Amino acid sequence: MEWKKVAIALLLGSGFLFGKGAELAINPEELEEIIAQNPNDIANRLLLAKYYIQQDQLDKAEEYLQQAKKIDPHNRLIKVLEQQLEKERKRLQAIQQVLQPIREQYGSIDNYITDLFRKGKYKEIIDFYLKYGKYFQINDSSLIKIAKILDWDGKYRKALWVLRKIKDKTSLDYYTIRADVAFNTQDMKTAIKYYRILFSITGDPLFGKRLAQLYIWNGDLERAQKVLLILKRRLGKGKGKTDKELQKLWEEVQRKKREYIERIKKIYQQNPSFPNLQRYVYAVADKNLSKGIPIVIEHIKRHPEDGNAKFFLSKLYAWTNQYNKAVKYLRKLKGNTEAELLLAQILSWQGKYPEAERIFKKLAKDSNRTISYQAEKGLGLIYSWSGRKEEAIKIFEKLHKENPKDKEVNVQLILLRGTPKELISYYRSLLKKNPKDGEALLGLGDLYFQLKKYHLAVKYYEKYLMLYPNKLEIYKMLGDAYLQLKNFYKGFSNWEYYAYMKGTKDAYLELAKRYYWYGFNNEALKVLDDLLARYPKFKEARLLKAKILKVNPRFVVASSAATFEQYLGNRSKKLLALGDRAYFNGFYATSAQYYKELLLWNPENYDVREKYAYSLEHIGDYKTAAGEFFLLMWMKKDPKIVYNYAFCLQKSGKLKEAEKVYKELLDQVARPAPQFILQFLEEWKKAFESMDSYQLAKFYSKKLAQNPRWRFKKDQFFQKQVWVALSFYDPVLLGVEEKGDKKIYKVRFWEILATKYIHNRGRYRYLWIECPSNLEENLTTTEGKIEIKDQNRTIATIEYQQVPLFPVEKCKIVKERIKRGKFEKFDQNRSIYHFIQQNLYWLKKKGSSLFPLK
Repeated sequence: MEWKKVAIALLLGSGFLFGKGAELAINPEELEEIIAQNPNDIANRLLLAKYYIQQDQLDKAEEYLQQAKKIDPHNRLIKVLEQQLEKERKRLQAIQQVLQPIREQYGSIDNYITDLFRKGKYKEIIDFYLKYGKYFQINDSSLIKIAKILDWDGKYRKALWVLRKIKDKTSLDYYTIRADVAFNTQDMKTAIKYYRILFSITGDPLFGKRLAQLYIWNGDLERAQKVLLILKRRLGKGKGKTDKELQKLWEEVQRKKREYIERIKKIYQQNPSFPNLQRYVYAVADKNLSKGIPIVIEHIKRHPEDGNAKFFLSKLYAWTNQYNKAVKYLRKLKGNTEAELLLAQILSWQGKYPEAERIFKKLAKDSNRTISYQAEKGLGLIYSWSGRKEEAIKIFEKLHKENPKDKEVNVQLILLRGTPKELISYYRSLLKKNPKDGEALLGLGDLYFQLKKYHLAVKYYEKYLMLYPNKLEIYKMLGDAYLQLKNFYKGFSNWEYYAYMKGTKDAYLELAKRYYWYGFNNEALKVLDDLLARYPKFKEARLLKAKILKVNPRFVVASSAATFEQYLGNRSKKLLALGDRAYFNGFYATSAQYYKELLLWNPENYDVREKYAYSLEHIGDYKTAAGEFFLLMWMKKDPKIVYNYAFCLQKSGKLKEAEKVYKELLDQVARPAPQFILQFLEEWKKAFESMDSYQLAKFYSKKLAQNPRWRFKKDQFFQKQVWVALSFYDPVLLGVEEKGDKKIYKVRFWEILATKYIHNRGRYRYLWIECPSNLEENLTTTEGKIEIKDQNRTIATIEYQQVPLFPVEKCKIVKERIKRGKFEKFDQNRSIYHFIQQNLYWLKKKGSSLFPLK
């Protein structure tokens, strides 16, 4: 047979007979199909046998050899392969003789590696893995230990080879080893990527120093300095001596910066052109642009004809908020359209609208479309700020057609058209793309401040200031937002900081006014005394001091120097005090009268509206109370308010409406956690106490478990502990939310954590656990009886309950939160859930049930 000769020749030529060369690269499925079509095909059977010997699948290899032997018993290749098969079988048996006792003693190879690692027998682990590693499967935790040892030994390539076998690449150990390998193999890009993530999440100084060193090597001195400043703040707290390594890195950055400045300076001195001047100024100034101003002034003295330098100086004045000096220079630069544009912009910022408008109108006719576009935008802003709404809209609509991607134009159109919700959505879409978008953060802060949602304004102002801590004007807004929330400590702290950093008499006067407006007259007088000591002729400060001294600090009346708004505020305080006094002493009819009057002054005071609703409920005016609770439901998402709304509906005769609300509320109120949740928590607790983040991650959704921030925090905590004990008490189900074919159970319990170094007094942990919707139905407890008989006579009957085993793997934690607080035992008999059940039972007896009772 010719095909047989060809196959044998190929086998001989490829070293097939004697096992030389690389492993066979074949597709076994294709060969099996060929064999099925050709029952007498020996060559392909021998190829498969050889392939399965190399893959250590000896039973399959023997099967194909036996098939080939039946077709051609005298084929000499069969004997060669049988010898190889026998040799391989003996080798595997020898390996199994080594591995089997280990499995019997330790339970698994992973336990064996863990034991050796704990005892510090690192060389034995590496020798064992390199010799036998391909004959068994080990978990990611063991691979991490092996990669760690190879990294310690400086065998970086081998460590990388082991890391590639790891399936779960989200652990702190994986990132640490990967970063270290990249650092030591000079893979700068990869090392920076991993160390940046490690440092941002853990804050470990070791990662920060490595990252700074990498930035220095890459010549990115600005980022290196930023990292070192963060480290200085963290390591400088409570330490007497400076970190030497940190100091060395800092000196290296400063030395390289000096060298760079000297190099740029020499270039500028040799050729004092404007581009070289700019480079020199930016190198010297760094982030403090005011340092560059003297250099430009000196340059202009030597080169008075350099118009670019003069325009650059005016820009520097504008960028450092020295607007008057900038205007002075810009007025001299006649014929320079860019200078005129900047002049008009500064004048508009200063509120000098007529002059700015005249310049903008002139520039709007300029042949350079970039200049004319910016001039038209400036006109639109002036019209918007001065209340000329229709003219502003007309300009911005025109600009929007020309450039739909202009953020500033889009924002102004939304503001002018009076749709802040659209603007909020727009800013949030920007934050989804870039969580550090300063424009979006500041825009949301301003919008929420205007909408009087001060808690949200605070949130976004603080995020903005974390990115731009030098924006002093925002501290004023943050301070005012805190003051509106009655958080006086933080409110006045921000105002004090603003006044101190600004250092102007007007800033201190604004601070004194806030102290006065919020009733802190002594503090206001202290600020004013200091202000008048420095500026004795400051008229506004003297008037404010006189105003405070004339007005009673506790009661401000309309005839005093106080504003009408302050009068209303004090009137409201009196009404609230009288209403509360009556309410807390049980005089609900009286308290309702005071609260009603107070709501006429301030209808948006929802705390007062809530007490008014309860007062009405107490006096039996259920219909009016239901209306008040209904209004509250839109502003306060509190199950207690919803329950009282339903209760008032029930009492006022609207039974069907009440029952519907009760039914909807049933899954949103606290009740004892069901048995399957308790089983889940027990298994979760065991995984936590194992201190193995790989095991713990199985209880969390992929979104959480594969999030490096979540994983690193867990790994970092476990690595610092010797042992961990976790106890949980009083698990409560706070609500159930339907989400497609899933249900999300919100669970709260009190936990106490103990380690060798920590023993806390307890805290609340909240878990959102996602499970299949039909899980509770499949976990229904079945009851039954077993009869014990003797000679067909029943002698005993045993009742039993069969609880199905809970499938832990079907549920995942999708969100968790820890909250400090004081432990309060959940009383089921006094819970809203208990009262809802009672009311539903009453309604069912009345025959008004619309839905089956749960």
